[in-house]
Amino acid sequence: MTILKRTVIVIFCISLLIFIVAVVKELISSDSSIPEITSDRDVLEVPCNYTESQLLEGLSAYDQDDGDLTSKISINGKVDNTKAGEYTLTYSVSDSKGAVTTVTRVVTVFDKDAPVVNTNPEITGVKDQTVKLGSTFNPLSGVKATDKEDGDLTSAIRVTGSVDTSKAGVYKLTYTVVDKDGGKAETSCNITVEEQKYPTYDSKTIYNGGDIVVYNGETYKCKWWTQGEIPGASEWGAWEKIS
Repeated sequence: MTILKRTVIVIFCISLLIFIVAVVKELISSDSSIPEITSDRDVLEVPCNYTESQLLEGLSAYDQDDGDLTSKISINGKVDNTKAGEYTLTYSVSDSKGAVTTVTRVVTVFDKDAPVVNTNPEITGVKDQTVKLGSTFNPLSGVKATDKEDGDLTSAIRVTGSVDTSKAGVYKLTYTVVDKDGGKAETSCNITVEEQKYPTYDSKTIYNGGDIVVYNGETYKCKWWTQGEIPGASEWGAWEKIS
């Protein structure tokens, strides 16, 4: 190989090496990241006549090379600060290399001076019922009261009227509850105490197979001769529960 050829090869290799080094430096020095905008809430609530700083609440911007860019965030979009409603704004920020990031966020404008409308509570579980003579009846069983603002108001329910399960008849009950703002709910129902079809069990009476009695609101049928055996006391006893 001649000296000239060797010289050309050496010069080529040196040039290639210089080119590769330059490319690597460019890649290292180039900004491969873009800034990031984060928000601590999906929906921002602001009052009418808000300030621009309020529209930026909860936002922050950061770039890997430029650091904190929060103060560089710009706002695009229109919000009517005289009218309550829901609007969408676009926020953007750019770093020193010109990379841009945009995000959108819903802004709800509310009128802080608008009167608060109270929602009346609601009573559920009140219904007409039929109970047996001599049975136990709890007027608040299954009854609940809830309120949008106050939550559970079941303990505040007041019941007007009473039910005497020892006497057959129809009894009216009225349920009332009031929330802290004076909102009121009221509902009524009829409780029917059924006339007893069969005699009440008596421990002194002699019973024969086929006799039917009522004990503690339940109906029992006698399977064989017995006296003094309490209905329901034994699964294998003389009494069979029929209702």
